[in-house]
Formats: sequence, structure tokens, C-alpha cells
Amino acid sequence: MRKQPKITDRTRELFIEAFWILYKEYPVEQIKIGELSAKAGYNRSTFYEYFTDIYDILHQAEDGLINEFKMRAVGKFPNGVKDGSYESIIRTLVELFDLLGEKLFLLIGENGDPSFQNKLRKQVNPFLQQMSGRSYGKYTDYVLSYSFSGAMGILKFWHENQQDLSKEEVVALLVSLITKGIWNTEC
Repeated sequence: MRKQPKITDRTRELFIEAFWILYKEYPVEQIKIGELSAKAGYNRSTFYEYFTDIYDILHQAEDGLINEFKMRAVGKFPNGVKDGSYESIIRTLVELFDLLGEKLFLLIGENGDPSFQNKLRKQVNPFLQQMSGRSYGKYTDYVLSYSFSGAMGILKFWHENQQDLSKEEVVALLVSLITKGIWNTEC
């Protein structure tokens, strides 16, 4: 029963914030509910009022991150991309990865959740298709998956290398790879 929704929402947020702090230090299977609860400022029993186990909080944190990603992306283009500009779409995605990067890269990094990238792809691909206004017939899902995986690989590598390229350079590289292909891209 939720008598005070603002308080219960805030409690859930505090647990998720504490989860992210610990997830930076430990793989999910090494995070202890007691330590997480203490970091959030509550006891274990309060944790179990909101989450069934550590994987439940992981999935809720992932879903929250995906929802924030989608909300911010759709907010940038409420009516789609008028000029069909891949650059504006890619620029927005790079900015979102830069903004949400720490959490995103925890999830796709070596201690991350292997299913997260697939979950994110399933949520982002329809957005990408809608934004681009293009269809590739029966190959659409393949083209979008290829583009998403390639972009994720570049963004992950960029993050791992302490963003050794500027955002503009990453945007230009991704736009070139998507519009010209790997063999016709000049760096």
C-alpha cells in the first residue's frame, strides 16, 4: 500500500542511487543487500519492500536508465527529424551517452549485465527507425542492429579511452561510417 507516493518514490530512488555507487566498485553478484541498504540509509527489510533481490534492483535501474535515455532522445525530436539528418540523430545519441555514460558503461562493461545491451537495442532501434524515416524492407532490423552495435562499440571504446576524441570527432566518425560505410570512410 502506497500511502505517501512521493516518499516511497524517493525511497526507491535512494536505493537505486546507492546501487549505482556500489556497482561502480563491485560486480552485481558481490553487492550485499545489507551494505546497499545502509548506504541508502535504510535497513534490509525496507529494501525488500521495494525489490525482490539484487537482480530486481539491477533491472529496475536498467529500465530507469533506458526510460531516461528514450525520454531525452524523443524530447530532442518530438516530431522526428525533418531533414533526415543522420548527424543530428548521432549527435543526440553521442550527447546522451556522454551524459548518461557512467551508468551505461557500467552496464555494458566487463562487469555489466550481458542482457542490457540487447535490451537497450530493442528500445532504441524503433526510435532510430522513426527518427531516420527510412525502411530497408525485410532487412530493417538487421541494418538497425548493425548500426546500433557498431555505434555502441565505438562509444564504448571512446569511453574506455577517456574520451580521447572530441564529441565532434566521434559524431563525424559515426556519421561517416553510417553514411559511407567502413571501406569509404576517410579519417
